[in-house]
Amino acid sequence: MPKYGEEFRKFFKQSNSPVFKTLAEIMTIGPTVKEGLHQALNNKQAHMGGKRSLQQKIAEQFTLQDGSSSLYLGQESVFPGPSGWPIPHDAPYKTQLDRCIMAAVEAGLYEKWSDDMIIHTRRESQRQQRELLAERKLEEERADSARDRSLTIIHLQGPFILLFLGLGLAGLSFVVELIIISFLPQ
Repeated sequence: MPKYGEEFRKFFKQSNSPVFKTLAEIMTIGPTVKEGLHQALNNKQAHMGGKRSLQQKIAEQFTLQDGSSSLYLGQESVFPGPSGWPIPHDAPYKTQLDRCIMAAVEAGLYEKWSDDMIIHTRRESQRQQRELLAERKLEEERADSARDRSLTIIHLQGPFILLFLGLGLAGLSFVVELIIISFLPQ
């Protein structure tokens, strides 16, 4: 588990359940969620964390191009994830807020919003992977086209200048030889 898991380990150690006590003994604390998921994938280990945050990380960083993933979550949670809304004591809107929250939970809106968020994250991850793949292909095509490009006059400008300088020097030396030979006594 990530660093916040130390509290859970302490709780599991104090439990009367032998299963929780064993779990506390084999739990290690340390890596970030991303590192923990990489270890789960590569080392056949399990990584514990909040269900929603793990779903989000898996969808965000471990979704393949076809939408699948090599990681999955266990069906049940080892620890519950309670949450609350802090409001002032004796607030007049407490009953109205409770009614709205219960209506959203009972209608399944919380689960629906969570599922929609995960689907959106998976699609975004797939889109990013497709863009990355398209960029790589474009770079490879550019490299191939740069490698296979034919020579133009601009590419051959240096060799042509050297050729004409060499011909000019050879012609000059030939003229100098003719002049020297013509002035030598016969």
